[in-house]
Amino acid sequence: MARAVGWGERSADAAEVAMAESGGDDKIVNSIGCVGLMQINQPVHVKAHPTWTRKWLQNPMNNLKAALVLYEAAGRKFDGPWLDSRDKGGGGGWGGKVSGSSGGTRGTQVDDDPCGLLYGPAKEACMEAHEGGGGGGGVLDGMAETAAQLGRIAQAVAKAGNWLSDPNNWVRIAYVGGGAFLALVAVNTIVQPYAARSYRQVAGALPTKTAKDVARQVRGTRTTETREQ
Repeated sequence: MARAVGWGERSADAAEVAMAESGGDDKIVNSIGCVGLMQINQPVHVKAHPTWTRKWLQNPMNNLKAALVLYEAAGRKFDGPWLDSRDKGGGGGWGGKVSGSSGGTRGTQVDDDPCGLLYGPAKEACMEAHEGGGGGGGVLDGMAETAAQLGRIAQAVAKAGNWLSDPNNWVRIAYVGGGAFLALVAVNTIVQPYAARSYRQVAGALPTKTAKDVARQVRGTRTTETREQ
């Protein structure tokens, strides 16, 4: 998700910070109002970013977007907006894995290791492809394309979820649907008398006998003449 919203080569670093801050819980809110994966201090930052509501930040994609804004504003450093949890008396912080300045340890490692951002079976497949020499290019290209497609799908799903979770959008739907219904009722009420009158006028102008009646009468006349003969 970090890669999908634009963290680029610092995606793994962002993941390390998120796991240290929230343990991967995208809905968590701490005692001072820090929200979501990256524990964005919502009461402080909402003044400059009114869209950063608690509910909005509990969407993991939005949370990572907001974190990227803070990271860029801090001069592309993690140790501005976020303290290593070890500095707060905790254990297992991100400081030993991520450099606070740009071009940190994980970022440099990613430049040297094309498999550095992958985990589990995906990383194993990537390493096997590189160990196999030049023949692995197609595999890596396919993995990169798959990752890009998953990122685009995740963004689309997140946008749709945000839109549907906004009560104002449901109010708009109700207004549009209700307005269309009332318009149809009004048109029907206005047009119906004229339509009924036109129908009566057309019906009065039509001959009383249809083509089928005439054909039936002709056939009956011929049958009678045949019997008389």
